[in-house]
Amino acid sequence: MNLQNKYTFHLLLLLTAIGLLSSDIYVTALPEMERFFLISHSQIKFTITIFFCGTIIASLIFGYISDVIGRRPMTLLSVAIFVIGSGCCLFNISYKTFLLGRFMQGVGGISILGYAIIQDCLAAKESSKILSKFGLILIFIPTASPLLGSYIFQMLGWQYIFKFIFLLSIIALILTYTLLPETNNKQGRFALSEVLGGIKAMISNKYFLMAVLIYPIASIGYWIFVTEAAFMLHNMYKFDLSVYRYIISIVIFMFAIGNLFSQKIIKQHGLTIPIKYGAFIIFIGGLCINGFFLTNGSFYFIGGNILFIFGTGMIYAPSTAIAFSRINNLKGLTATFRTSLIMLSSGFGTIVIQFVPVTIILMLISVIVIFLAFKLLNITDV
Repeated sequence: MNLQNKYTFHLLLLLTAIGLLSSDIYVTALPEMERFFLISHSQIKFTITIFFCGTIIASLIFGYISDVIGRRPMTLLSVAIFVIGSGCCLFNISYKTFLLGRFMQGVGGISILGYAIIQDCLAAKESSKILSKFGLILIFIPTASPLLGSYIFQMLGWQYIFKFIFLLSIIALILTYTLLPETNNKQGRFALSEVLGGIKAMISNKYFLMAVLIYPIASIGYWIFVTEAAFMLHNMYKFDLSVYRYIISIVIFMFAIGNLFSQKIIKQHGLTIPIKYGAFIIFIGGLCINGFFLTNGSFYFIGGNILFIFGTGMIYAPSTAIAFSRINNLKGLTATFRTSLIMLSSGFGTIVIQFVPVTIILMLISVIVIFLAFKLLNITDV
């Protein structure tokens, strides 16, 4: 990686970190925000769902357009939209204004094109290594963000959480304009046939589909925990904020541990074995969480989620590497297709728990993940 690519990588790291921060930094404040806006439990959780809806819409559009007109203009546009959305959240006059801001933050996406830019800059094998490091470093953000948000909430009030995000978004816009080069040297005219051809190539490649689906499906469990944990630990078990913010952060941190453990296995056994192990651990975690609902014990709830999220962390990097190795053209479209699936599954997770018992969702996820993992074992490692 040359010097310019190093600057590009660190900028992408910053953009992705800000995007991840904005997704869940305020989860510990959800009960208080529910009282502030005088809305229901499901309405306040919808502020997380609508963020993912915005990202899905942007992913479907921005990826291919960046293949046509370049990564730099589309990244600048996405960051600018994120700034406007953060401003709407900052001046939360009403629940509807706040929802609009969250939707625009999702549309801004702020890092939607990150994977495509990495693919532009690096060869396939080197990019797989960088993606693994990229994922490992960035897992720190979802781990730390609820903890950081809880401190801001406790000391200054939840509104200051969004003032902090707005300030970061302004910095991101300035740095993107100053530092981000154009990395797509194969720009061309818009052609609907090319888009449809790229989509057909992706959905007809069964190994790509399995590799690109397994992590989004597993991550549904992660987002169910993120949206439900504060309410369950605070309302059901009466944990104080000073206690449950650490519990949430520790459980989420297990994603990073799983990712790190996965890298050790990859060095010795290749890309598919950690996916198999991760899927099995997810299944055990699902069984533990089912034990929680049978006994109503916090041990099963916390322990089961630790295992579930650890297993999801093991799947993240190797499944991403396998998926990107299977598609060589239209990298922007491929990267945003993957992002769309992740955001769709995240949004699905926050919605479906309103209608389907968590135990059924998590066991269904476990079974699907194990099925995909063992199918992927038939792939020759890349």
